[in-house]
Amino acid sequence: MSLSEIFQLLGVLLTAAGLQGIVAKWILTRIAAEARTSEQRDKELHARVDRFNDTHMRRDDIMPHITRIEDGMAELNRRFDQFILRERHSGRTEP
Repeated sequence: MSLSEIFQLLGVLLTAAGLQGIVAKWILTRIAAEARTSEQRDKELHARVDRFNDTHMRRDDIMPHITRIEDGMAELNRRFDQFILRERHSGRTEP
């Protein structure tokens, strides 16, 4: 192998290595940009989820309150029925 062939081979190898480095840097830059964009989208999504959680209640969370209200309404209806029946039995049947 002559000296000029060795220089040509070194030139090709250095060019390939340089291109590989440039491509690798470009890929890493793109990955970093996408990571920043993705991170920003994740923050916006989490903010939306937090806003939703602050303004809405899950049915499981509110169910004990609904049950208590329904039980209270049933008790109130029972008392009204007793009052109406008592009034009818006492002779007052005004509509």
